[in-house]
Amino acid sequence: MEPHNKRFVRRRWKNKVAHVFLVLAAGAVLVFVFIRDDSNRTEPAIETESPPAVAASSTSAVSSASDPGTSATSSTAPPVTTTTTTLPPAVAATTSTTATTEAAAATTTTAAAAPDETPQILSPAAANYIGGLLGFLETLDGLSTELDEVNRAWENKEVAGDTYRAKYRATESALEDLVERVRAFHVEVRDHPAPAQVVDLGEDHVERAARLVRSAEGVLAGLRLPRPEDGSARRAALAGFGAAADGFRLSVNDLINRIEQNAGALGLTTSETESADMPMPDETAAYIEGLAGFEEELNLLAVDINAVNQAWEDKEVAGDTYRAKYRATESALEAVLGQVRDFHTRVQAHPVPSSIQGLGEGPVGQAARLVRSAEGVLAGLRLPRPEDGSARRAALADFNEAVRAFSNLVAEIVEMNA
Repeated sequence: MEPHNKRFVRRRWKNKVAHVFLVLAAGAVLVFVFIRDDSNRTEPAIETESPPAVAASSTSAVSSASDPGTSATSSTAPPVTTTTTTLPPAVAATTSTTATTEAAAATTTTAAAAPDETPQILSPAAANYIGGLLGFLETLDGLSTELDEVNRAWENKEVAGDTYRAKYRATESALEDLVERVRAFHVEVRDHPAPAQVVDLGEDHVERAARLVRSAEGVLAGLRLPRPEDGSARRAALAGFGAAADGFRLSVNDLINRIEQNAGALGLTTSETESADMPMPDETAAYIEGLAGFEEELNLLAVDINAVNQAWEDKEVAGDTYRAKYRATESALEAVLGQVRDFHTRVQAHPVPSSIQGLGEGPVGQAARLVRSAEGVLAGLRLPRPEDGSARRAALADFNEAVRAFSNLVAEIVEMNA
């Protein structure tokens, strides 16, 4: 029988051995658990955008895992990892193909939407019509200026006796001439040939030209009203003329803008290439050459009529010498008037090509204005005293303005057909 202390020592050693094995077993279990947990753990996600297909798969996996009706197999499937800096080959190929397809589609769309870059210009018919409208604006500016000047001169100084009567007669004569020219202006506007496509855009400017006539007639009628009328009617008619002139300008400019903006839809354009390659027709070249000759001839007529008037203005003498000078001046003005009438007839007969039919009416209208102005110069000379020559000078100024307008129209036609 063993001693009591040996049994106690042996029992303590056995207990220590059991404790050591127990600690080693527990450590092995912990190591096994940590190793297993580490093998199932993924790297932290890198915040990069995933392709649409991968993102959709992730969303589907999460939905399946959270759906109570999902089978045990699908719920235990390993999670989808979508965060890598380098895309898988299949996904990269898909993304590249998609980007290439989208780029190609964008290029195709841009090419299909690109407008036709062929330069478009107005057709001759539209350009000629617009040229005529611009000529009307220029003529109206001259008429408005003259009407204002005549009324301003009448308002400046009211005197009594023979001087007042002479001034009244000169003013009345100048207004009569202006009324006739405004009437002729209305006729020219009304008869201005327009392309068929333009007629549908409206002719409001024609009605406004008619208002100009009524207002100008009202100015003359207001002057003729007897005293104690203080000129209010004349001033009101003059204000009405100004308003009608402003309305005419707005209407014409609006019409020109609509033609230019809708020329393509109206069929009033032609390509710049076609225009450049198209030689000037022989009839157009002949017409322009004729206009150049008319312009040169008209400049000589202007020199003659201004020289005659200057000679008459230089020295006013009395008696037989005055009468002789008057007769010489009258004879010279009659000769110039005959030449101007012949000039108008030849310009009117000068054949206008169809390509510039609208703009070709401008020189004819200015030639008719020249006749009226030359007639006014002669009529002003023949007015008895105490008329001071105002009517003659006003008619001469209009003649010179018509000469400038004729030259401007010729230059415009030449430029448009260069």
